[in-house]
Amino acid sequence: MFFAFEGRVRATLYSLSGRGVAYRDVGPGDIVGELAAIDGAPRSATVEVLTPARLARLPAKAFRELVATRRNRPVKPLWRSGAAAGYAAGAA
Repeated sequence: MFFAFEGRVRATLYSLSGRGVAYRDVGPGDIVGELAAIDGAPRSATVEVLTPARLARLPAKAFRELVATRRNRPVKPLWRSGAAAGYAAGAA
């Protein structure tokens, strides 16, 4: 899972024929790769940098541990508070 701090990146999905379809653009305050962190399955999306960007990586295992310790509280407010960003920076 990656947290975007600056810049823009684009997640693109590719069909079996190789045709790319832009799935979504990600900017400051957004995350990408969360589904793989949740279920551990590989993803077919490719993420490319559109503008100079700064991202922080939170490994899937660390994300699952974070969620487990916050069972009754949503994770998103934790990210917004900056606590997860600090955790991500330390875990990268």
